[in-house]
Amino acid sequence: EVRASRTIKKGEELRADYLPGIYLFEPRDMRCKTVFGQKFECDCKVCKLEGPEAAENEDIRKNIKERYRNTTIYVTLADFPQAYDHCKAMLGFMETLENEIFPKRVSVTLECWQLAVLAKLQRPDIQDDAQKYKEKAKTLCTIPRTLELEKMEEDREEYEATISPSLIRLS
Repeated sequence: EVRASRTIKKGEELRADYLPGIYLFEPRDMRCKTVFGQKFECDCKVCKLEGPEAAENEDIRKNIKERYRNTTIYVTLADFPQAYDHCKAMLGFMETLENEIFPKRVSVTLECWQLAVLAKLQRPDIQDDAQKYKEKAKTLCTIPRTLELEKMEEDREEYEATISPSLIRLS
């Protein structure tokens, strides 16, 4: 069963992440190979990128992967200020990809919030950004619903514009 969090227009591209976690940030060839253990041809906008755009996208993903790895290492070492710095950098790179990896952006924003709290406990001199990331995560979680409400309002206005003349004629 597939459920949508908003209205989907006819012909609109539907995307699903078929890769677990960190594999989203592997180079394109590796992402395509990872899916079923064999060559898989993805036809999404990202995989269709060519030339400088493709190279830039791959570079951003490489940076995200590196920050992800470093965040994990520093969390394991219980060095939360360092983990927090890498997590913030990772989120910054993710934001440049906009909606390509939206669900992962939400979880990393929540991770930044948690690490901000832990970093502040370890080093009280660190700037307290925990609330900022908490609010950012809330906002990201409401974006699909906000878009749905906006679409519903547009549909209602279009419906009223269509139905009102009919009602006037009936009067």
